[in-house]
Amino acid sequence: MLIGLGMVASTQGDYAEARVLYGESLTMTRQLRDRRVIAHSLEGMTGVAQGQSQSSRAARLGGAASALRASIGSPRSPAEQEEIDQQVAAVREALGEAVFAAAWDAGRAMIWEQVVKYTLSEGE
Repeated sequence: MLIGLGMVASTQGDYAEARVLYGESLTMTRQLRDRRVIAHSLEGMTGVAQGQSQSSRAARLGGAASALRASIGSPRSPAEQEEIDQQVAAVREALGEAVFAAAWDAGRAMIWEQVVKYTLSEGE
């Protein structure tokens, strides 16, 4: 439910509220170790970072979410994939290919516990 509310807030441009909601989801699912829901929350936070012009953070989170989904065999629905592809394209354009690739790879290299901690932090 928190993810759904985060999606609504993000769609409405209320990134501060979306960040709180996705953060609550991550905090809860971290304790449950539900990596599928964690991946979904990370993707939501990727959109929040993008919406807040934190392109490097968005690339790292996107890379981490992608790696987590691959590691647990949890593909996205076609609609989710289309949205992610649009986010990735926007972040790649904002950063340029070299910077994007470095940030994406840094996110992919994180283990899920690290990325949850990073996601819940306030930094870029």
